[in-house]
Amino acid sequence: MRVLVISDIHANLAAFEAVLEDARGQWEFVWCLGDVVGYGPDPNECCELLRSLPHLCLAGNHDWAALARLEAIIHPVVYESVQQEISHIEAKADPKGPEPVVVIEAIKLLEAGMSISLCDQVWVVTATPEQQLRRLIEQRGMPEAEAHRRMTAQSPQAVKIQRADVVIDNSGTLEDTAAQVRAAWTNHIEPRRRGVGERA
Repeated sequence: MRVLVISDIHANLAAFEAVLEDARGQWEFVWCLGDVVGYGPDPNECCELLRSLPHLCLAGNHDWAALARLEAIIHPVVYESVQQEISHIEAKADPKGPEPVVVIEAIKLLEAGMSISLCDQVWVVTATPEQQLRRLIEQRGMPEAEAHRRMTAQSPQAVKIQRADVVIDNSGTLEDTAAQVRAAWTNHIEPRRRGVGERA
């Protein structure tokens, strides 16, 4: 397989298109070694063009910096929205009834710090890397290279497990996973709803 190796696009769409045109017909796959954004005027257009190609892309320091700025804008808004929704649910709850349960499913629940002040418990669902890869390819139709990229962009499972109150092993069948969830609910949620034990 012939591979086109590029890097340091830096949001320069005209230069990116010129390189692709010059190399037309000479490659089957693209390796991008980072820094798709930064400096230039067309970061979105360069990202979209790269995404349209069969490729594997590493994140450069400018890419990570752009992601950090984006998350600094988005995370506070998401946090405030979730906090308002929790307050709304708690206000509607029957004061004489069981404590309401709010489940927050968030990709960056731990990384964004939301688990510290919003959550009484953290549940982490795990699977082996081989199973994760197979499910991304088979269930989501994702190319293997893109599946690998998606997995390596996430924080390690071991870090999440260390911060978990409950770990659900999703390596088996759906029935196995459902049984674990029911058991965890019985052991960790129901006692709190009945007022048994201390608030986490």
